[in-house]
Amino acid sequence: MLEFVQQQSKQERDLFDTWLKRTAKVLGLITAVAVGFLIFMGWNTVDGIKKAADRSTARAIEQAQTKVQERIDAEFRTEAIKTTIRQVAAERTAAEFRSVISDEVRDQLKNNPQFAAIVRHEVQTQARQFVQAETARQLAKAASPRSLTESQKQRLIALLSPYKGNAIQVSSLIGHPEVATFAQDFVSVFRAAGWKVDFEANVSWDTGFRGVAIAFRKGDPEPQLARAVAGALSQAGIRVQSETDQNIPSNSVQLWVSEKEITD
Repeated sequence: MLEFVQQQSKQERDLFDTWLKRTAKVLGLITAVAVGFLIFMGWNTVDGIKKAADRSTARAIEQAQTKVQERIDAEFRTEAIKTTIRQVAAERTAAEFRSVISDEVRDQLKNNPQFAAIVRHEVQTQARQFVQAETARQLAKAASPRSLTESQKQRLIALLSPYKGNAIQVSSLIGHPEVATFAQDFVSVFRAAGWKVDFEANVSWDTGFRGVAIAFRKGDPEPQLARAVAGALSQAGIRVQSETDQNIPSNSVQLWVSEKEITD
């Protein structure tokens, strides 16, 4: 009985080994075929596509870089970009130097009392010189006599002639020969334009204005003739003001000439 059992067990093991070997061979064959198919159809294709894509991308990048470089080279050859670069460089340099100089001056003023004293003295000196020069300029300007230029005269005659036949009184401030002489220029212009002119020298006004003014009765609306005269004077380059006085008759227009204005 023991012998039969051992023999039967041996036969079953042999049969199992046989089927195991056959199954292994079949699986090996299937695996080999599958691997070969993948190598032929899959791996080879993926690898080829990848390499082809890499080559195409590299060529595209190289072409794009070439075009960009060509465009940059062309732009840098133009005068416009050169000018822009020079301006930016100059502005950048100036700004940086200003910052450096400002920092240095601030440090010197803070840490060097002697330097601070020198700066204060220089500022005071420059300010004093400026005030003196400006005062001299204003005095010289005030002392120079006024007069209408020939072109101003011709311009005024042309602008005032359409209103010929109207009347105007020209008045000059009392005690100033320069004012009277300048007022006479206006008298001549109005008469040349066909106006009726009454000249009155040595007049005083309560307003204390300076320069040239068109005056009309206080409380009345500005006459159209006053606007016309003021417009003509302005077009001729003469600064004109507007004044009123209750002693002026209604609908009358006067030209007042006073001391020279102190302006820039």
